[in-house]
Amino acid sequence: MSAAKLVNIIYKQSEYENMIGMVADQIMTGQDEADKKAMIEFLSEHVSIKKMEEDLIEIYSRYFLENEIEDLTEFYSTPIGQKYISVGSKLGLDVINLVNKRIQDNLDKLPKTKEIKEDEEQ
Repeated sequence: MSAAKLVNIIYKQSEYENMIGMVADQIMTGQDEADKKAMIEFLSEHVSIKKMEEDLIEIYSRYFLENEIEDLTEFYSTPIGQKYISVGSKLGLDVINLVNKRIQDNLDKLPKTKEIKEDEEQ
């Protein structure tokens, strides 16, 4: 079952723990350290790789053919694939933050809905 091998390569425990810390920081922005620590413990317990491994295998198997999984496994075993694993979650978070910032910076350009126009007229 090569999907299992792929999942084990992509979701290395140490890298995943780093991602959990980043997710907790994002969720708990402005909260104290004790709350952040509690969130990290919660995420570590309920969304650990061990708890999700079978589901992850099923998800990858749903979207990729066996030969594609083998190709992905080969890629993620290379130095650039390992680098992508290492920075992938940070990269994804940076993209999400960029999208959120662009939305926030341009909300005033969003066309008003009919409901908002009616509320302003009253």
